[in-house]
Amino acid sequence: MLQVEILIFEFELQKASVLLTKIVALDPCNEEVFMQKATIFSKQKKHQEAIQVLEEGIAFSEEPSGFWEMMATEYLLLDKVQKARFYFEKSMVLHPEDVN
Repeated sequence: MLQVEILIFEFELQKASVLLTKIVALDPCNEEVFMQKATIFSKQKKHQEAIQVLEEGIAFSEEPSGFWEMMATEYLLLDKVQKARFYFEKSMVLHPEDVN
């Protein structure tokens, strides 16, 4: 997963996607895979696809707040402020200490 993050950081999105596909074959329920896939879609300005991947991945997460925060950000990028607010608020309920 670290290599995927490095590839994403370097904007080598195709290489990161290929590596993620290999990781999914080994660990299809890894929540981090979904988050990284969503990051790739987001960097490609495919925000709706990013949201879709996050919605799929949340089922494998014991801690959904990270997914909700990412979904909120994607909705902001789509100018869907009310949806963004909804997901930010869901995240804040789980982690009120993050509100500063």
